[in-house]
Amino acid sequence: MKRFGLLATLILSIILSTTNFAFAGGSYTPRKGSVERNAIIKALHGAYKKRFHKDASFIVEEIKIQNGWASIYTRIEASGGKYGGNWAAILRGSKARWKIVGAFTGPESSKGGGALARRYPQIPEDVLVPLDQP
Repeated sequence: MKRFGLLATLILSIILSTTNFAFAGGSYTPRKGSVERNAIIKALHGAYKKRFHKDASFIVEEIKIQNGWASIYTRIEASGGKYGGNWAAILRGSKARWKIVGAFTGPESSKGGGALARRYPQIPEDVLVPLDQP
């Protein structure tokens, strides 16, 4: 009977430690077509149009989400499919509602992560995508 009690305790400990680890996990990338991903891209489009007074097509290089924070790194596709620069942003929100808290384009996009990490120290480190991509 003691063995059963020890075994049950061991199994319960493993289950609880695994469950806690899953909830405390790092960042993730939302699936293409998901509500979350579409909401982030929609917020990005809105911010771009507000800042530059024109629409843009974005090729998403990377999106990361964790604890209500998200980052996105994109390439802008200009007319004729030509490369039109980079656009990176940090967002705050959840599921279908995201708001841009910082956005960078062109040469700024390669420096944005460090500046945003200093301005918003609560951003999980895993969320900051490597903004120095080509």
